Parts: sequence; structure tokens; C-alpha cells
Amino acid sequence: MAMVDLVRRLVEPVLHRVKVLAQRAVVRSSTDTTKAQTLELAVLSRETLREVERFAHFGLTTRPPTGSEVVVLCLGGNRDHPIVVADEDRRARPVATLAEGEVCLYASGPARIFVRADGSVEVVASGDLKVAGKVAVTGDVEATGNVSDLVGTLAALRSAYNVHTHSDPQGGTTGPPVPTV
Repeated sequence: MAMVDLVRRLVEPVLHRVKVLAQRAVVRSSTDTTKAQTLELAVLSRETLREVERFAHFGLTTRPPTGSEVVVLCLGGNRDHPIVVADEDRRARPVATLAEGEVCLYASGPARIFVRADGSVEVVASGDLKVAGKVAVTGDVEATGNVSDLVGTLAALRSAYNVHTHSDPQGGTTGPPVPTV
């Protein structure tokens, strides 16, 4: 056996491990019913990987849609236990919406939460924005729409206030309130 062939036989397994250390793949499906979310992936080398654990940041959980792109690591070049360390869905990622240093939380739909560099937070929802629990606001509250509670609306309360009268103990009734603004 020639020296070149011997070197090739010795180096090929090492080269293979280096090549599979990090790869790109596409999500075929996901399972979110176990403690570690798992994905089925189509590796760009036309290989299918099943039950691949997806690592995410503590305190934030997401579920990448089918067709999302991921980065797969095979630690030590070992294909027995690949892990996903990053994922992205170019179809849903907001584009040209952030200044440097800003953050956007988004999903496949149109809802977005922006944390702006100036310290403001912007919530964009095409449907309802629901908050469970007590809401405490320090500062002013502005609304361009109606404000309501379990009894009625602020507009209805204002309408009733604007036309109400009182009995005058000296006889007759008072007139409606006169706005001061």
C-alpha cells in the first residue's frame, strides 16, 4: 500500500468528523411534549436526523415552524447525539424594523414586541392584547379607543356625567356640569 493511500485512510475519518461538527439543516417537524424539545431535520447533505434536541435560552421557549433553518452541532464529530443550537425562519423575521441594540419578539403571525434602544417598549397586535393578573401603571394612560370595565365604558360614564343634574334644596334643579377644560 502506498504511503499516500495509508495517510488518506488515516485522515478520512478525522476529516469526516470535522465536516459534521456543524451543519445547516431544515426543520421537517417538531415535538414539544417532552422536557427537551426535539426536531426532525433534513440536513443539507440529504440526510434525515430524528429526535434532535433543540437547545434554547433559559426563560424563552419557541417552536420553530416547519421549514425553518437550524444550525446542528455534533459534538466531537459524533453523529450519535446531534443538538440544535440556533434556528431562524426567514419567512417570519421582521426586516428593517430594528435600530442597533434593539430587540423584537415575534412569531409567525403579525404580533410583535419591540424593546427600543431609547427605553420604550412597543407592542403591536392585530388581534386582542390580553393581560392576566393585576396591572399597575406608574404614569399616564392614553387610549385612542374606548375604555371599559365590567360595568360599562368610560364614554358612557362621561355622557351620563355631562347631562346629570341635582335637586336644589332651595327649589328647582341644578344645570348640567360646565366643563372646565
